[in-house]
Amino acid sequence: MHAAGNWLAIVFFTRSFLQRGRLHQKRGKRGRGKLSALAGLAVLSAAGYLGGHLAYVEGVGVDRTAFEPRLEEWTDVAAEEAVPDGGHRVAQAGGTEILLYRHSGRLGAMSNRCSHAGWSLADGKIEAGCATCPGHGSVFSLEDGQVMAGPAASPQPCFEVRVRQGRVEVRS
Repeated sequence: MHAAGNWLAIVFFTRSFLQRGRLHQKRGKRGRGKLSALAGLAVLSAAGYLGGHLAYVEGVGVDRTAFEPRLEEWTDVAAEEAVPDGGHRVAQAGGTEILLYRHSGRLGAMSNRCSHAGWSLADGKIEAGCATCPGHGSVFSLEDGQVMAGPAASPQPCFEVRVRQGRVEVRS
């Protein structure tokens, strides 16, 4: 509806331009041109309001992970044995939920909050090298967080991982 409203406003403004041009100097056409411009303004205002509502109230198209705090320092999040091969768990680090996983022997970490809708990825499927959001079905690569299937448009933030003295540590 937002996009359709914007296109309809363009139609009204184009019509107004043509009606108010040199070819239509008759008073009746100029008056209709002004009415077309007012109709375009009304439609554009409604479409703008709807767009603002979608973005700021409904959060459509907003990356839910954009404002998660960065972890500048290595942060201890779990014991190494807490993440078995083919398994996963959720850990906390600096106010951010981290999804720890071990896939094909490789330990990895990404934000647990889906960038599209904010759902917990740990509640979805984690298999075949991908994490699937249980809310809208977005699929993210465990390798680099890239979107493999939408509706997500933003990749999942991934973290550097290291193991020190049997403890898993992460940083942004």
